[in-house]
Amino acid sequence: MKPKDKRKYILYIFLAIFVIVCVLCFLYSERKADLIITPSTHEEIVWLEMENKETASSDYSAEFCLYDRDCNYIQICFQLPRDSRELLQPGALDICVDDSEISEYSITTETYWTRSYVLVLLDNIMEVRTVECKYGENTFEAILK
Repeated sequence: MKPKDKRKYILYIFLAIFVIVCVLCFLYSERKADLIITPSTHEEIVWLEMENKETASSDYSAEFCLYDRDCNYIQICFQLPRDSRELLQPGALDICVDDSEISEYSITTETYWTRSYVLVLLDNIMEVRTVECKYGENTFEAILK
């Protein structure tokens, strides 16, 4: 094999490895659309604008809040360290929708490489203007704009 052909061969091997790594990273990366779990077609989703979503005193952050008009659900997504279970404890979350406290909601989790997500679903919410959520010392507010 000529030295020039050998360099080409090595270049093709590195290129193939690079493409495989890029494809794997894409397949295992989390995407916001993958975290939407409301029971509808997701065509009537309204994203609420979030305030105070990053907290300095905690490893948690609120990723997004949405209102699905098709099924009258609100979904709140929190990002937390992998395998953290603190937000899953009973009474860990205090949620108010338009100043009315919500006591019943469902929680599920999604885990990716280094992060876990807690997905909170509130059902039978006919109208929404503000969603306020308190966990520990932290509070965030989502507003329909």
